[in-house]
Amino acid sequence: MSLARLVPVVLVVAALAGRVAAEEAGRPGRVVFSDGTSAQGRLVFTVGRSLHLVDPATGKGRDVDPAELAAVLSRVEDEALERPYTFKTPGKDEKSFGEGRYPLRNLLVTLVLRSGERAEGHLRTTVVRVLGPERGGAEDPDERKVLLRRQWKGEVGQTLDDLVYAREVRFLDVPEAVPARLATLRVTLRDGGAVRAAGAYGHRARLAYAGTVEDATAGRVRFDGLPADTYDLAVLAGAHALVGVAPSPAAARPIVPEDDAAPLSELVAKGDDLYDARRLVGVGGDRDAARVAVWKRVLRPTTFDGERGRAQALVAVDVWTAHRLEHEWRLDGRANLLRTVLADGEEPPDAAVEPRLAAIAVEAGATVEREVHAVRRPEGPR
Repeated sequence: MSLARLVPVVLVVAALAGRVAAEEAGRPGRVVFSDGTSAQGRLVFTVGRSLHLVDPATGKGRDVDPAELAAVLSRVEDEALERPYTFKTPGKDEKSFGEGRYPLRNLLVTLVLRSGERAEGHLRTTVVRVLGPERGGAEDPDERKVLLRRQWKGEVGQTLDDLVYAREVRFLDVPEAVPARLATLRVTLRDGGAVRAAGAYGHRARLAYAGTVEDATAGRVRFDGLPADTYDLAVLAGAHALVGVAPSPAAARPIVPEDDAAPLSELVAKGDDLYDARRLVGVGGDRDAARVAVWKRVLRPTTFDGERGRAQALVAVDVWTAHRLEHEWRLDGRANLLRTVLADGEEPPDAAVEPRLAAIAVEAGATVEREVHAVRRPEGPR
């Protein structure tokens, strides 16, 4: 081979060697975990391997080079305490449930690139090594391996708090973007009884936010730190949980109650979680992105909990997201808006739709106030 041909080859090999060396050395960064702890050092991904992200809506995958990352942000997509089970007959759906419950959590990941672009989806399992300041080679005693993955499953008897995951992986060699201006939403519910709890659900972010009860008797609730979005609220006041849901205006595929109520109610009834009763309260959005308000109740603790003195009589309100195919509905995710433990002998509150608590637009940095006069409603199932 002539020298003229050899030089480009040498340059390519040198460039590849330099890149591998850079990947092995890692980049300065910090990992923050869901329990509040953190680890800082040089972050090293598997050399030569991209992060693979799958869009849950389309099923399409995307590969992202770790060198292009500014941060990896994880948030809860849905979580529950599930009952262990086995299938009674191979190939059949009928299950046999065991005692106790185990925690199960699914995560949605946002990859933030150096360019500022964001990509959200389910992340294929990836390992990132956190190397201490004194790197001593492959057996570095300061090294910590952090697992990034979509689903976390615990053991029977554990709680959701036991499933500690990396909430934030951030590279320190990339300037942080200017933080978004967050908003405050204040809601006053008149004539609804003493307020006990409240939650908000953001349409775009698909995240739930807990509200602070400022004055229970006066019905005042405050939501701080909200990003710009449109929100549906749920407020537990007196003997009612009032839930805001409303159809999307000018939807290409609107919800048709006559056709959609029954299959959505069936979807809700089949929900496999610790609750012994669930029902559909109302539906918002459209057939492409429905927001299903779900009321759930459990009155009797399982034998496993009862033997350990755990009170599990409670009521909750969720928002489930779903979309309709040609002939059936598919569940996309779940978010809990509020949950309350019932006192001994207390009747569980019912739930009803309150359209004035739906589709509240909140701009960046704004303070929005909303006053709603509760309408006395007939009691629903408890």
